[in-house]
Amino acid sequence: RALKPLYFFFNVPITLESLSSILHYAYGVSRSNESSIVPKAFRMVPSAGALYPLELFVYSRCVEGIDAGVYHYNPVRNSIQLIRSGNEEEQITNALVQEWIAKSASIIIFLTAIFEKSTFKYGERGYRFICLEAGHVAQNINLVTAALGLSSLNSGGFYDREIDQYLEIDGVNHSTIYIAAVGGKTP
Repeated sequence: RALKPLYFFFNVPITLESLSSILHYAYGVSRSNESSIVPKAFRMVPSAGALYPLELFVYSRCVEGIDAGVYHYNPVRNSIQLIRSGNEEEQITNALVQEWIAKSASIIIFLTAIFEKSTFKYGERGYRFICLEAGHVAQNINLVTAALGLSSLNSGGFYDREIDQYLEIDGVNHSTIYIAAVGGKTP
């Protein structure tokens, strides 16, 4: 007898305001820090040396007010920029270990790392700091989605090369390290 997959969420329309809140509180700017000697904005999560090596990409499957497609998040402007439009559920499904995620999620957030932003200063230890930072971002995604009455699921179960190619990043210097899927709560 085959086991049925455990669904954590289902596809419901998410408002653009909810998406903005999720992204802002996940990795957005918390303080401009303009009066400092080093006027670099601080984000919602700790980052070794305030280097912020992560990038967030969003696959919007069901967000009110924007087309389905892949977007890049700009934390300083708290905005998203369309990279490519269209429903690409099948391509994402083939790149995930748990295929149902792409069919059930309203959005999928891809956390990617530009490794040199951390390793130039911290060497090999920079990889550890990047992973810690990604964990903080994922935790914030979970907290905000719960506060909004939504569900989220974090996963490392994806095929690296396929996701990196999908996001049009090189997979060596810039690679996907984590994903978070968001949708409505199951009844």
